[in-house]
Amino acid sequence: YFVESGRLSVHVGGGGADMRIRSFGPGSVIGEVSLYLRTPRTATVVADSDAVLYHLPADAVDRMEQQDPGTAAALHRALGRMMATRLVDTTATAAALQD
Repeated sequence: YFVESGRLSVHVGGGGADMRIRSFGPGSVIGEVSLYLRTPRTATVVADSDAVLYHLPADAVDRMEQQDPGTAAALHRALGRMMATRLVDTTATAAALQD
């Protein structure tokens, strides 16, 4: 999903142990793990305010790869950079929590 407007919170856990781990605003992308792994979601996203989101389903990405490989490659590069940045942030947070 691409976030055009609004604020969203990402929660993990459940069964009374739900924890907000991050929030996102306009210009963010969410749901990329499910897109790439073709698995159910790994977190719950809740809208903190009215929000406008755009959904890019996996089958549309598959079509893009066939019909417009250059655009698909650009999308994958952008998502890869975003995921790498999030991994760096997560690693830094985990290290800080261990101190």
